Amino acid sequence: MNSAVQHMLGVTAREDGHLEEAEVHFRRAAEAGHGGAMGSLGSLLDDMGQAAEAELWSRRAVDAAPTPGAMNNLGVVLYHSGRSGEAEQWWTRAADAGEVNAMFSLGGLADAEGRTETAERWYRRAGRAGSTDAMLNLGILLTRTGRAREAERWYRRGAEGGHVPAMVNLGCALAASGIEDEAERWMRRAADAGDANAMLNLSTMLLGRGRRGGAAWWRQRAAEAVEAAGKSKT
Repeated sequence: MNSAVQHMLGVTAREDGHLEEAEVHFRRAAEAGHGGAMGSLGSLLDDMGQAAEAELWSRRAVDAAPTPGAMNNLGVVLYHSGRSGEAEQWWTRAADAGEVNAMFSLGGLADAEGRTETAERWYRRAGRAGSTDAMLNLGILLTRTGRAREAERWYRRGAEGGHVPAMVNLGCALAASGIEDEAERWMRRAADAGDANAMLNLSTMLLGRGRRGGAAWWRQRAAEAVEAAGKSKT
């Protein structure tokens, strides 16, 4: 069986949650010289807590084919090992080559370290490239720095892209601006998607508008969602 087929079998096994089987296929393909499989193996091992070997295979993937994805994955492995400085270097190389996930990671790293201007720059790049996660985070950053109107625009872009937390934040922003009907519509969309925070917010909105029955119904739905989430973690 050739290495490309082994790699695809590993991808399928991982998507199905069969991690040990995925590792077997990835390792066979990687040992046969398949660069993509080296990166996939490194990522899998990282998720499994095998940091040293994860870094080994991630570096081999970059050496075999320095693609933006491979550089981004190496950055992730290094970040999880507590080496954020090295991670930032690889993410920067990946981002400069067009890797959107690396742009978002750079924004998150800078944001966590209090480098607001750098975080904003990378979130904007990632958001303009289509990352709805970056749209949300940019909106949060803009809200935090007193630019609520621009934040609303980014929340809207994320929400229109199907990002549920962005729908919640857009609903909150609209409610704060007194645009109650649209705020309720977005909060309802997020609640219908299963977001417990949206359910609670929607309940509060409805109560404030005198619709006690709907408010009570969504409050109960929120409680059930929180309980179900707690059970899934045990």
